[in-house]
Amino acid sequence: MEHTTTRVNVTVKKNLRRPKDAYKSRVYAWENATRFNIPENKQLSFDECVSLVNKVWKDHFPHVPVPSVAVSRGRTSYGSSHRITLSQNHGMNSWIVLHEACHSLTHFHSFRPKIGPCLAHGAEFLRLLINLVSRYLHVPAGPLRASARAARLPVAPNSSVPQRRTNKNRGKMTLVA
Repeated sequence: MEHTTTRVNVTVKKNLRRPKDAYKSRVYAWENATRFNIPENKQLSFDECVSLVNKVWKDHFPHVPVPSVAVSRGRTSYGSSHRITLSQNHGMNSWIVLHEACHSLTHFHSFRPKIGPCLAHGAEFLRLLINLVSRYLHVPAGPLRASARAARLPVAPNSSVPQRRTNKNRGKMTLVA
């Protein structure tokens, strides 16, 4: 008996928008070691979650629609530029809401011209998360940065992330890209 073999060419599409998230597990470990020591990190109602997302988003992108906020029964929470979904069991505390709002902000910010995509849990994400935790949970940013660096996590300089800045002449918010 003669066997014939047919070779099939398969094209695999690579996801060019999102590089591998190499720091995800280390960021989660750092957060778990850090967030439980913060008194302001408390459980929130759904309305408080929405209010916090609105504050964060309007402070950074005042002229862009705020992403919708939803609650899921699953174990994971996630954020994108148009929607933030929080886990009913694990995601309704201040830190997790800021974490997902940070994903939302960096996702929107990274697709602006001349900026390009950033890692989901990379240096830019971590810098912005530290800024958000410092501002909204009233924790000094210096010790957070130091503990992140001690956990071997890269933290980007402030100039690379969306920042809240007030134009002193007009009192309007402007985005620093």
